[in-house]
Amino acid sequence: MEDKKVTNNEKPKKGKSKKGIIITIIIVLVILAVSVIGYFAYIGNQVELLDTEINKAIETLENIADENGTINKDAQIDMEIKTAGKFAIIEETYKNYINEMAELSKQADDIFDEESFENILSEENIKNDGPEFIQSKAKISEAKTKTEEYFDKVIEICSKEKMLTLLDDKEISNFYKETYKEAIEEAIKSENLEKTIEDLKKSKTQVSKAYEYLNKIITFLSDNKSSWTFEDGQITFNSQTKLNQYN
Repeated sequence: MEDKKVTNNEKPKKGKSKKGIIITIIIVLVILAVSVIGYFAYIGNQVELLDTEINKAIETLENIADENGTINKDAQIDMEIKTAGKFAIIEETYKNYINEMAELSKQADDIFDEESFENILSEENIKNDGPEFIQSKAKISEAKTKTEEYFDKVIEICSKEKMLTLLDDKEISNFYKETYKEAIEEAIKSENLEKTIEDLKKSKTQVSKAYEYLNKIITFLSDNKSSWTFEDGQITFNSQTKLNQYN
């Protein structure tokens, strides 16, 4: 009777999940860039300097992750404010927002740590943590909670509501606030942000189910510890009924 292995489809998807988050953030950056251009048309002077500073921050964030999803944790947003007056307020607001996304992006590697989970049903872990699997259960539960909370943070910061309210509490005229919101609304429509956020929510659900599946396997083994032994790198059940339930 062969050990039941967790297939690739049943494991938390580190690469796929990170890629989805990175794509979402890039789309938000495009929306920001487009809306800034539309916003600038109504503002006038200091446009070039403000444009340069915002695009520098956006470029830094875009380069935090490469095409393989590798995160550059040393990347830093230049937070120095180069403009003045109402332009400084806008620059600071945008840079704070972009920096918040940057710091969130840097956490992805720690959140989607798939390597350790590939060893949950390894020979070494079964021998060391089985048959109760107390440490494994705690590890899965903690990781599931952290991952779900991380997804929620990314979804919130990339949401339409977040972008629309960036300037709400800033000391600039309502005319500029409304002009900004109109630009954001148009950019959101053109980039189909709503679908991207929905895809991110689906990824969250898939990852959560993967953790639940892994926990189900470990719980079954601990609940039925008298029904199996581990020999020669395989789990062997002493009951066909238990084996069928396990499979």
